[in-house]
Amino acid sequence: AGDGLAAGYLVSGADGKRCRVDFLPDTRVPGPAGSLYSTAEDLARFLIAHLNGGVLDGKRILREETADEMKRVHARTGPACRGMGLGFMVDEVGGRRLFWHAGNGNGGATLICGSPEQKVGVVVLINLGSAETARSAIVHSALHALAADGRDAPVGTSQAAWRLPPAECDRLAGRYTSNLWFRAEIGADEGSLTLRMDQGQGGTTDPGESVSYLERIGEGRLRVHDGGFGGWELNFEFDAGGNATSFVGGVYPFLFRRSGDVPPATT
Repeated sequence: AGDGLAAGYLVSGADGKRCRVDFLPDTRVPGPAGSLYSTAEDLARFLIAHLNGGVLDGKRILREETADEMKRVHARTGPACRGMGLGFMVDEVGGRRLFWHAGNGNGGATLICGSPEQKVGVVVLINLGSAETARSAIVHSALHALAADGRDAPVGTSQAAWRLPPAECDRLAGRYTSNLWFRAEIGADEGSLTLRMDQGQGGTTDPGESVSYLERIGEGRLRVHDGGFGGWELNFEFDAGGNATSFVGGVYPFLFRRSGDVPPATT
């Protein structure tokens, strides 16, 4: 895209053709997103410094306590382990503590993610908009391979074990609205729980690939397979009658509150 910058692309919903999208930063009011240029290698070095407690190439870049403070939960959402640090999302996923930050925009999908315990991480920069499914699959498959500790199954394992009794599906199914811009719909498909996301503005976050499947991994805990939230976990809270009232989790640790029932399928 000139000056060594990668060009971004979008897939047209009208004809399926790929369209180029040039990056035009708003220089009038620089914001916390989209105001810096970087490369996968630069971000990998930034990630390595955090995995090493603030040390890169044998030199201390950040004080260890500062690096740790950035990866500590400061704004909790749901369980104590989940929420926002200083610039990072923080959560426990697949039995390991992770810190990460994701980015979406016209013509791109990005993520930087690390496990301080295993000292492994991955940086993904994709110059294609609405590529959240690919982004999540790459990140979690890479972390699974790098950690090699057997704590979690790779993304996309068999759906046979994910089926739940109808009563369990009924108490989770519904429409949910997040504390930011996402909306979610959880439904049941022959005993398998499905998750569909949209941005609350009429467009899905991942057109054509927006259906995810949920696997029960504990009481009120489900792991997402496929789709933009694939590989991440959701934690549900319930009312006195045992019906879900909210959940937190996903690539962005938002709080989703139940806002209605799933409409019956049309025939």
